[in-house]
Amino acid sequence: MNWTAATDDVAVTGYEIFVNGVSVGLAPAGATTFNITALPPGGPAYVVNIRARDAAGNWSTLSDPLTVTLNPVPFFTGFEVADGYTLGALHGQKGWSVDGSAAIVTAPAYRGTQAVAVAPLANLSLVTRTFANANPGVTFVDVFARPAAAADPGSGTFLETDSAAIALTGLAGTDTFGTIQFFNGNGTSGGEWQTVSSANLATTIDPAGQVTAWQRLTLRTDYTAKRWDLFLNSRLIAADLGFLENTAASLTSLSLNGHATLATGFDDVFAGFENPLFTDADKDGLDDAWELANGLNPAVNDRNADLDGDGVSNLQEYLNGTGANIPNTALDTDGDGLPDAWELQYFGTLAYGPTADPGAVGRTLLQSYQQTLNPWPAPVVASGLRLWLRADLGVIKNSAGAISRWTDLAAGNHAFQDDPSSQPLHAPAAANGRPVVRFDGVGDLLNVPAFMTGATQGELFVVMKLPGFATRDDGLWSLGGADGTWSQFDGTNRVLTEDFGRSYRTSVGVPVAPLTDYVVYNVSAQTDDWRVRLNGALQSAETTNTVVFGSNGYLGRNAYSDYLQGDIAEIIAYDRVLNIAERTALQTYLATKYSVALLQPKPVLSALAATSTSVALSWAPPPFGGPSATSIDRQSAGGPFAVIATLNDSAGYVDIGLTQGST
Repeated sequence: MNWTAATDDVAVTGYEIFVNGVSVGLAPAGATTFNITALPPGGPAYVVNIRARDAAGNWSTLSDPLTVTLNPVPFFTGFEVADGYTLGALHGQKGWSVDGSAAIVTAPAYRGTQAVAVAPLANLSLVTRTFANANPGVTFVDVFARPAAAADPGSGTFLETDSAAIALTGLAGTDTFGTIQFFNGNGTSGGEWQTVSSANLATTIDPAGQVTAWQRLTLRTDYTAKRWDLFLNSRLIAADLGFLENTAASLTSLSLNGHATLATGFDDVFAGFENPLFTDADKDGLDDAWELANGLNPAVNDRNADLDGDGVSNLQEYLNGTGANIPNTALDTDGDGLPDAWELQYFGTLAYGPTADPGAVGRTLLQSYQQTLNPWPAPVVASGLRLWLRADLGVIKNSAGAISRWTDLAAGNHAFQDDPSSQPLHAPAAANGRPVVRFDGVGDLLNVPAFMTGATQGELFVVMKLPGFATRDDGLWSLGGADGTWSQFDGTNRVLTEDFGRSYRTSVGVPVAPLTDYVVYNVSAQTDDWRVRLNGALQSAETTNTVVFGSNGYLGRNAYSDYLQGDIAEIIAYDRVLNIAERTALQTYLATKYSVALLQPKPVLSALAATSTSVALSWAPPPFGGPSATSIDRQSAGGPFAVIATLNDSAGYVDIGLTQGST
């Protein structure tokens, strides 16, 4: 304890300290601190007073009482009446301290009838619990939370201990999912925020940025090794993270943080020395059942060992879902001979059997796995491919055609919809006899992970159709931009707006091809060069552009909840801008597959006097793809145009026999 020095008209000669009315020690003149090491009976709350003595032996009156609550570990509370909590302000109840505003409320509660609600505050409310604990061993903290997403981890931090920090980030009104981030410290107040990118770890947030379901956060902290692990909803997602401060010797504090604009909630808080998730006798963070199944000793901390000698630690095998007892052999929970990790990477599901050929590549999945081949067909352009969705491959649907997952053939960024009421339909034989994904324009929506994260440029191709383009606003998608792509009436015409790879939404004008037919839509984005093409023809171009890609995406809706009434047959995205030959090849592939008539680009004609009686003509770009014929017409002295040449597959011509000085 510490205090402010007393004053006297002669001199202060010492102090006496009392706990619960019992003297526990004397302090000399000049002292302002005292360590209380022997507590009288009582607790965990103790009342502390101090008095001062002068040179004449006179004692002052006792100071105002200070109540100190020592919170031992293990600790658990559900904030219920039975735990000693009452509705209303949390500050001062059972050892909790609140800087800001937090209260015991009846809803929302994870379990029971009471929980903690932390009020929104610009400076962020802070709810703290300290612990009287000197145990330097492995300690577990388990918290159920309803955090809110913020634009950056600093503003989104909602759970902290003396060694760890966890945040939820995302853009309210734009992102469907928040991202759990965790701080990997360097032990000296530095480090970096990190995350795990996986659709299976998605934390759904509502348009305001609030999570839609309680999240369970479990920390395993080794105060001797100075390392901590994080479990999200009982699944290990990060291990061997560094401490923020290596001086932390044991669990002594826990903080539950608020949000600037939204209320956050907490319930069922545990701190102790036993794993609350599963039996873990050696406290190594590995489920004893898994250790036994993999030939490990659950009584020995062998997380950093490598039982099968394959260069991957037992901990990493557990984190990756692979087997620890057979070198380089992955777990296969459905026993089909295909490792779960391989199936989830390519399909996002374990639904396919070993004899299936969902990619129509002429071999079974087991053969693809055994031959280390991709089970999906090769793309027209492979370099930089980030997303490839085809309505004719990899669609997971029920008997009614409702789609729950649209498999990404490129990089595992599978689109999905778990809510049956929002699942679009698989429509067969729609686009040139090929299937499409059909959205109803009311609530159909597929969620897409942040597939453009880290990209500094990009290019997108979509085969689509909007049957109601002339009469309704359609939110097509949000695939990399903040607002998304949509059609809307600008007061005079119905136009398209786009923001893929762009810092703001831009009108690209009236479509040069009717969207009521299937079209090949294309956007390319790089610094100071942003272009939209429709059926191969330039729709719009901007020479000023800052490349920006959002953190999450949708199909069938933009960020403003305008839904798509229409079809999408195929989507292809790259993390770079393609060259002309690559773009031509890809547009030709899509146009041929879906019977789309590509538009002939308007030639840009150049003329150069070759001699006094001849002119060298050239034009660029050359005709789009395939064999072509070019007609050259000449007008002389204001007369009619007359054909002077017809050329095949050419981009140049020399016109001779002219008269010098004539027009």
